[in-house]
Amino acid sequence: MNGVDEFHWVVGQVFAALYRRLPEPQDLEPIGEAPETFRNAVHWLRSEGFLGYREEAPAGFKAAALAPKGVEALAQVPEGWNGSIGAELADAAAAGADGRLVGAVKVAYGIHMRDVLGKVVLGVLFDHWTCGKRGGEEGSQLGQLGCDSGCRC
Repeated sequence: MNGVDEFHWVVGQVFAALYRRLPEPQDLEPIGEAPETFRNAVHWLRSEGFLGYREEAPAGFKAAALAPKGVEALAQVPEGWNGSIGAELADAAAAGADGRLVGAVKVAYGIHMRDVLGKVVLGVLFDHWTCGKRGGEEGSQLGQLGCDSGCRC
């Protein structure tokens, strides 16, 4: 397994462990052969808002739990799947199906990025429309109605 897939595998294991015990917090101990990858994965998941923990300890993380964003991400049911991403991660982790686990994490990332990029695109389109920059139009459509959109153009 390459470094990226190992990182995804650890993320999948962490998600699966927290999903199985949802909503109860639990202590997380290093997973896999590279404890530094485990720590980096948990730090990244926390910085991205997917989980939280009470404190970091030498042997892992105390009282870790999925944050609302993590619960939402794992509740997603991708097109063509019979269950949620969380259920797939939990099943794959329990079965020792590393390829399935890594694949489910990548699907979860894809859904998350689609949602993030969708919001960015909508924000850009809104700014574009409110600033009146499309098609050479002069002035803001909302500005003409007396609205200050806070445009960033």
